[in-house]
Amino acid sequence: MNFLFPTPFFGIDNFLSEDAVKDLHNQILEDVSKNEGYVNSQWDCLVNTSAQRDDMVVYPMDSFKQAYEEFSSQLHLSEHHYELINPWYNFYTKGQNQEPHTHLGTPNSMFSGVYFLKGTDGTKIVFSNPSQNWLNYHSYDTHHPVAKIHKNIPEHSYVMSKYVHEPRDNQIILFPSYLSHYVPAHRFDTPRITVSFNIELKE
Repeated sequence: MNFLFPTPFFGIDNFLSEDAVKDLHNQILEDVSKNEGYVNSQWDCLVNTSAQRDDMVVYPMDSFKQAYEEFSSQLHLSEHHYELINPWYNFYTKGQNQEPHTHLGTPNSMFSGVYFLKGTDGTKIVFSNPSQNWLNYHSYDTHHPVAKIHKNIPEHSYVMSKYVHEPRDNQIILFPSYLSHYVPAHRFDTPRITVSFNIELKE
């Protein structure tokens, strides 16, 4: 089966080794402790982030690049030059959220990634359908035939206004930078730690 006008969504579980996870986690905790209370003034949320500021974290760039290479291979993209730029972490404490946004603020950003490091089990990241065609089905309820034959899985998202992804620790996902998404308020005492990055195409 083929899909017309699809939105690629790619994920890898058990992404980093235990040692790499521990090392990255410790680095981020140390950086958070040195920048406690820092928020990005351009965001409409209070999450502690290193976006648009320098941090001291050494990110697993080679591993992120390997994930992107697999992603682009499965998309059958032509060979191309790219750069994985400006990774940053988000450190959510209880009650904190992230407003709807895309990653199109980066020039030539084609794809973006999120790595779920710690405290992400049981949480959500919500993606909005970039097509308006789902509006044809907006009035159906749980008893409607359309609802009965579709599930909350990526393959069925073409009839949904949003897709709710439930990540797990040590998982990475990649998707087009234009895909709007948000993080609901964090409900747990354990901080939710993620790392995001963009893929910028080069000449």
